[in-house]
Amino acid sequence: MKRLLYVYAGVLFVFCLRLCKRGTRNFGEWMKVVGRKFVAWGADETPRWDLKLFNSCYLADAEFHLGMMVYRGPIYAAFFTGDSLEFRMNWLAHKNAIGGNWEYNHGTGIIKLRGHGTPVELPNGDVWFMCESGYAILFISEPRDHLEFDGARETIRMYTYF
Repeated sequence: MKRLLYVYAGVLFVFCLRLCKRGTRNFGEWMKVVGRKFVAWGADETPRWDLKLFNSCYLADAEFHLGMMVYRGPIYAAFFTGDSLEFRMNWLAHKNAIGGNWEYNHGTGIIKLRGHGTPVELPNGDVWFMCESGYAILFISEPRDHLEFDGARETIRMYTYF
């Protein structure tokens, strides 16, 4: 009797598992249809990283608040590499978020961000976004207020003002 109960319980379990899989598959197909309708209605207006935004990053000032460190400097290139967003800086300064003085790297700097969010435009034209370990602000509004360089003279920098 106990064996027969286990057989029926196993059959019922397999039936429920197949029913759940079929329901999930049908729900996924229904979500695709709804997504296509939203796209057709123009409801996909979320801001995205596009070529226009990358072009506006050229020689724009940026601040990256990552963990307990703050990095800043002018960008000369921004692009995607695989699953990360990469910013190449003409010069890069960093300091502790709590306080302290800015310290300058010798030469250029590279910041790679994983888990980046969608860019959000602020009312003044600047852009900010969240990332895995903090957030970043890109000062791309016009007119640009350039960050002051207070580092040592031997620090290589290619940043030129227009």
